[in-house]
Amino acid sequence: MKQYKIKKNKIVTLDYKVTDADGNIIDDGHIPFEYLHGNYQGIFPQIEKALDGLTVGDKLVLQLARNAFGEFDDDLVLVEDASLLPKDIKLGSIFTLSGEELQLSSNINSSLIEAGLVFKEVYEDFGKPMIYRVTDIAEGKVVLDGNHPLASMELCFDIKVANIRTATSEELNKFHMNGKDTKVKKKKRKG
Repeated sequence: MKQYKIKKNKIVTLDYKVTDADGNIIDDGHIPFEYLHGNYQGIFPQIEKALDGLTVGDKLVLQLARNAFGEFDDDLVLVEDASLLPKDIKLGSIFTLSGEELQLSSNINSSLIEAGLVFKEVYEDFGKPMIYRVTDIAEGKVVLDGNHPLASMELCFDIKVANIRTATSEELNKFHMNGKDTKVKKKKRKG
């Protein structure tokens, strides 16, 4: 059986674990990570570069800098009056900001506001959504945080190459047709 090396246009499956600088587990990697290798933006460039040329069974430990998910920005933390939010809010509801006032879209319905819910704000200037999480609710106030949950965290990736195969023409065409179809698949573990 031929042993492939990781290189451009190979589908790579990784077993992994991600920890923070203190060794706390951020992602236990219980579902393997699969991506198309070759600068297709499906993985951090530093990790992809370090994986280049490895074979099945090879292991790698790699630290990512604090800015891998961006620096924490206090301006992206909003404290809003809970009365501005519906009592029953749906995970993933979309809202927009104008000035200091929070304006919610009218198509919101669901359970109740709780820490960990996610909202999207659409920036008209950039035309792409900004994700906000409800991180705290207290005394009639709701804290919305637009920072990535891993912002300003040093991360350690402990990686083992589980599988390498040649990408099918269908997989390559799918990528090339839409320019950046790099949705990473998490494969179900057998057993």
